[in-house]
Amino acid sequence: MPKFNCPCCNQKEIKKSFTSWEGIPYSICKNCKTSYQDPPLTIDYKEDSWGQKVDPDNKLRDLTKEKEFKIKNWYGDTIKYVNSKNPGKILDVGCGLGFFLFSINEAWERHALEVSEEAINFIKENDKKIIINKGTIEINTLEENLFDVIFFYHVFEHLENPIESLDKISKLLKPNGTLILGTPNNSSLCAKIFGGNYRLLCKAHKFLVTSSYMKKILIQRNFSIKKVEYPYFKTDYFNLKNILKLFFIWKVSPPFFGNIMTFYMVKK
Repeated sequence: MPKFNCPCCNQKEIKKSFTSWEGIPYSICKNCKTSYQDPPLTIDYKEDSWGQKVDPDNKLRDLTKEKEFKIKNWYGDTIKYVNSKNPGKILDVGCGLGFFLFSINEAWERHALEVSEEAINFIKENDKKIIINKGTIEINTLEENLFDVIFFYHVFEHLENPIESLDKISKLLKPNGTLILGTPNNSSLCAKIFGGNYRLLCKAHKFLVTSSYMKKILIQRNFSIKKVEYPYFKTDYFNLKNILKLFFIWKVSPPFFGNIMTFYMVKK
C-alpha cells in the first residue's frame, strides 16, 4: 500500500509500485501517472556537493568544469530565447552553479535564487554582476510581480510541494511575464520501455510527471503554453552508441529524445 499521496494531484490510489535501478521504492499514481518516491527521500541541498559526482553511467564528473558541455547539451534553445527578448529582470530559481545566468546578456538584471553555499561562492567568484538571493522558492524575500522572466529548470521534480511552489513562482512573475520550466518526462519512450531502469528515476528526483499532466498543471495555473521543447538532436547525446543502448532494457536507460521537456509559457 502507498504511504504517501501523489505530490502532483494529491491522490492516494496507485496503479502499481516498483523499485528503481538505485533501489528506491516508487509508486505510480493511478490518476495522473506520476511516478513518485514512496516514501520520499530527504536530501539536504545546503550541503549538496557541486564538485565531483558519479552519473548513472558510473562516470566521475567534475560539475564545476562543465559549463560549455551544459550550454550545448542541457539548456536547449533557452539561452538564445532569453537573449532575443528585450532585457528586463530575470530570476533563475535553484540556479546551481549559475551556468545559465553566465550565458545571459548582461543587459539583463540577473538574479539567482540558491540555497547551497558552495554554489553561491562559485557564482560570486565567476560573475560578480549576478544578484544572489540565498533561499528556496518556498522560503525567500523576493518581491511579488518583480520579474519579466523566471527560469525554473530541473528543480520542480526535487520539491516536496511542487504545486505550491508553482503558485509562488507565479506571484513573483509580472503579468505577461515568461516562465521557462524544464523537468524530466515520465511519458518518454525510455520511461515506458525501461520502467524502473529509467535513468531519471534517481535519489534526487522525488517524482517524475508526464507531459500531458504537466500541461494540465500549468494551464490550471493560468499559464499560456507557447511551445514545448525536447532538447536532444542538437546535443552530444544524439549518437549511435546511445541509440543502440535502447535495446538493452535490463540496463540503465540512455540519454534519449523526450527524456527532458522544456515548457515556454506566459502568465496570463
